[in-house]
Amino acid sequence: MHRHTALEEACRAKRVLVEARVRLVDNTSGLLQQETATLSEDHTNIVNLSERCSSQLSRAFEEARAKLSRREEEVMEELRNEAQRALSPIEVSMEEHVSGIARLSSVKDSLQALLASEVDPVSFLKMLKDQDLNENLQTGSAFRRSENIDNALRRIVERALASLNSVAEDRTISTPPSSTSDVTPALIPMVPQTSLTVQDLVKIGAFTDIHRGLYENRQVAIKIRKDGITNEQLLEEGRMMGALRHDRLLALLAMVSESPATLIMEFMSNGNLLAFLEKKSSSNRDRYYLKMAAEVAEGMRFLEEEGCVHLDLRAANILLDDGFGCKIAGFQLVRKLAGEVYQISEGDMLPARWCAVEAFTTKVWTSKCDSWSFGVLLFEIYTDGTLPYKGKTHREVVELLKQGTRLPRPSVCPDAVHRVMSSCWHEDPLTRPDFGEMYTSLSSLIRA
Repeated sequence: MHRHTALEEACRAKRVLVEARVRLVDNTSGLLQQETATLSEDHTNIVNLSERCSSQLSRAFEEARAKLSRREEEVMEELRNEAQRALSPIEVSMEEHVSGIARLSSVKDSLQALLASEVDPVSFLKMLKDQDLNENLQTGSAFRRSENIDNALRRIVERALASLNSVAEDRTISTPPSSTSDVTPALIPMVPQTSLTVQDLVKIGAFTDIHRGLYENRQVAIKIRKDGITNEQLLEEGRMMGALRHDRLLALLAMVSESPATLIMEFMSNGNLLAFLEKKSSSNRDRYYLKMAAEVAEGMRFLEEEGCVHLDLRAANILLDDGFGCKIAGFQLVRKLAGEVYQISEGDMLPARWCAVEAFTTKVWTSKCDSWSFGVLLFEIYTDGTLPYKGKTHREVVELLKQGTRLPRPSVCPDAVHRVMSSCWHEDPLTRPDFGEMYTSLSSLIRA
């Protein structure tokens, strides 16, 4: 009896043990399944995260590479533009140098005519040579010295033949006439160099440097002659500035006649219009567009009424005062018209991108050529200072103009302004507006 009971107890204990083992196995299996599921989920999350990170890194890399590529293109374009700006005057100089060689044949013909005359050519030419060549052979570039020799020879022959009344009506204009002829001179003070305090350098030019400085306790711009031009040439520019007084023209305050010749001008604190446009930093710059265009037209209207032409009207030659008001500068090429036209001289360095198409063929400049340049200046204003005919060489620009190609309409340019702009580029100069008309049109748009 006791053995039977003990056996049953043992069986029950064994069943309990087996059941406990089964439960343990089941629990362990469940835990393993849970851990496996958790690990699988974690693995999936890690894979997804890795894929997202990889995708984000790829996008970031592509964006960075695209930005770098765009920046490289922008830098290369800026370098090309700077190179083009620097090379344009050199191209003009090269072309003028080549044309100067061709002109030597006409000098030879004139010399032969002099030798055939009754005047003793040796003594006559020696006297004029001593006077003219010594004046013109100043230090400068090889191109300019070659051009000066040509010009001096031409003047020698022309003056000799003019004295014989044989070529009085056929004189070739090879050097600029006095730019102040028929212009009423103003009383510009001549002061000593010691009256100036020359400060930091503002601009380096080919023939002059411009410094900031002080004159009579006033901040001024000081333009100092360098080698390449004579004292008289810079003083002549000053006399033209002094004779033309207007609120929209840069004012000359005084001059220094002792070497190096110096012009003392009002200081424009906001630089030139081109630099202002290229900054693109002013949030309200659009409101300046019409105002600036009208102010330039106002200043050019005055020059036109005075019978003068500018020959170099562009954004770089417009200066901005404290209130961003425009004042016309760049008087190096300003000329007084003899009648209705100015005969372009071989020494005139005209910027092709702003030149009227007829100037390349007729070799004359009228106020309607300045109107053409004003249209290009409007293009500069409404394209934030983009170089006209960007990417084209001097020769390519000339050919495009002769073929009838014109600058495109800027995307932000209003219809009314574009009508003014395009009217400046009519093939027939007589159909282009004068500056009085353009000032009226632009002023009316401001009031509208």
